[in-house]
Parts: sequence; C-alpha cells; structure tokens
Amino acid sequence: MIGYDFIEASFDSKKTDTCKLSILAGMDSFAFMVHGAAGELQLAKKVSLDNPTGDPMVFGRLFNQLMSNHSWLSLPWERVVLAWFSPLFTLVPNSLLISEDKSLYFRNLTKAVGADDLLFEHKLSRLAATGVFALDKGLHFLLSLPFPQARILPFSAAYLDALLSLPLAGRSLRLFVHLHHKYLVLTLLEGSQLRLHNYYMLSGENDLLHYCLLAMKQFDMRPDTDPVYVSGYSGGDHSGFRLLTAYLSHLQPIEYPFSTTFGAQGSRIPLSQLFDLLCVSHHT
Repeated sequence: MIGYDFIEASFDSKKTDTCKLSILAGMDSFAFMVHGAAGELQLAKKVSLDNPTGDPMVFGRLFNQLMSNHSWLSLPWERVVLAWFSPLFTLVPNSLLISEDKSLYFRNLTKAVGADDLLFEHKLSRLAATGVFALDKGLHFLLSLPFPQARILPFSAAYLDALLSLPLAGRSLRLFVHLHHKYLVLTLLEGSQLRLHNYYMLSGENDLLHYCLLAMKQFDMRPDTDPVYVSGYSGGDHSGFRLLTAYLSHLQPIEYPFSTTFGAQGSRIPLSQLFDLLCVSHHT
C-alpha cells in the first residue's frame, strides 16, 4: 500500500549527484524523499511493506523488490541519510555513557537486543545525551549495499531534534503523538526538557487513546485544555484516531520547524503526514 507518492516536474534523475536523498525505513515501511540543490522538495514516496511479524528475511525480499522497481535510487547522490524506525532505541545521559557494553542500556526495554544486532550511538547535543540504537547485522549490510555512503541514524534522533527546535511555549507541557503504522511514538516536552519518549505497539482501536490519556494523567495534563500535536497520520477512517479527536479538545497537526520549499505536488500532502521524513531530511 502506498501512503503518498508524488514527483515534481523539476526532478531530473540524471542530476542526482546534486540532490540529497533522505530515507526512513522500518520493518513495515520504506519511504524516501529528494531535495534539489536549492533545497526544494522534488519527490517523496512512502510504501507500506506486508511484513506483520517484522521478519528480516521478508523485509529483505520486499526491499530488493522495491529497489528493483526504483533502480535510480542506487545512482550517486550528493548526500544520503537513512533513518531506521525501531523501538530498540534508548537515551543515555552523556555523563553516564560507557563504551564497553552498550547492550546494558537495553536491559529495561520490553524487547531485548539480539545477538545479531549492531549497536550504534548518535549524539543529541540539545539533550546532553546519546541515543543508542540497534540494527540487525544482516539488515545493516542489506541497506548499505545500495547506499554505501549513507549516514545512518535512529528515527528518534531526527524526530526529537525537530521537536526541540519548535518555538518554546514557556514551561507548558506539550504532548506529541506520532503514528507510524502499528506503532505510536509518544513524546512529552516541558519547555525544552524531555519528560517522555516511548514507543507503543497498537493492537486495538482503543490503544491510541489509552496511551495518550495515560501519559496526560501521569503529568497532570488536561484533555480539555492542553495541546496535543499529531504527525504521521492525516485522518480518514482510522477508528483509533477518531476516538482521539473525540476525547482531546486541542488536537492539532504539528508544524515543521525548519525551512523547506514545496512544489505544486508536494504542497497537496498534509505537512503532518510528511513530518517524519522531513525530520530525517534535515540531517542530510
């Protein structure tokens, strides 16, 4: 299933060496975006992958099919950044960071790091912390083959960097809801301080509302007065999203804090739907 797919008339596949390619991949999806030499958004596409169990072998097969259908993605680019979407991500204060065994940081997560997982670090200067994330060794090899020059980072790093770049609202609490297929990413900021950043798997139509209300209760937020900013989903027939709009009075689409130029095709897509990939593109 295709989430969005557009291309501007200005895109020229013979000039990719002057363009920046941004990729957001996960076990159940693959999205990419191209910016031209002047920073203008030239194309974007998001494809859902039929991989409900998160099988790396299934992802590999679907990824190879996608690359075969979009062979121009393997052409030379000025810069490439690839963000991996996975709940296997944790934040460690720089003062507590050790280098011997990074798997220790994942002990309290509900999903354990596997023996075939590679562990990477990504500095988040705004938080004085380091994001540690895991990527299966085989998947890392698979993704590196067509994009050997790609800078690889966790989705959370790009996403948090964008949230922390939004205009401050005093000391008020702001809840951010990002929907990514079967996952919900909840983030809560108090001013510029990070209070919550968690991944939740959604299995029922009430889960989305449940996790949002739980977070709001934990931080004494009010569903009838406090703002909640949403990205990754634009509405439609999602029953969980309809429940959210019914219970939260100040639900609103998120704004993108960095400058970018949209063409005629890209301007038709809700910005909140492109937000995750735009966050990644800021790191090219």
